Amino acid sequence: MQAAEQTEKDIDLTRAEYVPVAVNTQILFFCVSDLANVDPMYQYSLEWFTNIFLTSIQSAPRAGINLNISKDKIDNKFLYLDVLEKRIKNINEYFTFSLYCNVCRSLFEKHKLLFAFLLTVRILVEQKKIQMVRLIFI
Repeated sequence: MQAAEQTEKDIDLTRAEYVPVAVNTQILFFCVSDLANVDPMYQYSLEWFTNIFLTSIQSAPRAGINLNISKDKIDNKFLYLDVLEKRIKNINEYFTFSLYCNVCRSLFEKHKLLFAFLLTVRILVEQKKIQMVRLIFI
């Protein structure tokens, strides 16, 4: 019983560390789903999106050391956080690029730049590098 509770706590902690991946993924999902407003032909299934996401997690470059090592076994907590941050960055970059390439295969040429702009703006708004209020009045 106690081992199950500890395992549950470990899973919850690990899941919480990957929230930035979830945030990036939901931004990208809604960018893809918003393409239906540009042309009704642009409709993508959740299953298709999920497959690209899972493939990206498996294919994204590792962060340099074996991530299967638990936090407890790494002497330096800063090393673990550094590796985790790098892994999250790798997953987000790989998935964003992979999704962009896959979606662009199905877009008309005139809509590719619009999609790239939509992705860029939404990501920058989430990173608080630009403000949506300023975009509305441009």
